[in-house]
Amino acid sequence: MAVARRVTSNQLVTILQGRGIMLESIKKVYCFYRDGFSRMTLGKTLWKIIIIKLVIMFAVLKLFFFPNFLKTHFENDQLRADYVLEQLTSKGSDTLSVKEDL
Repeated sequence: MAVARRVTSNQLVTILQGRGIMLESIKKVYCFYRDGFSRMTLGKTLWKIIIIKLVIMFAVLKLFFFPNFLKTHFENDQLRADYVLEQLTSKGSDTLSVKEDL
């Protein structure tokens, strides 16, 4: 059973000062990155290229190379759930086999 503990005013001041230091540090880090990104010239172009590559990798490649296995092999959610449960709990070499009698 947890016992509630009273916090004294000195402890409360110490806690709030600690949070103030943490907030000040977060503000300094934010200003550092904000100023750095606003002064970039070549970096902005490189970040745009990186974002475009990530969109291609995650959006386009998923559509073409990673089809929805469960939707194509099972008719309803209950069959999908049963298959996933079986795959997670089964032992042996048949862990990636799909039952063809569905």
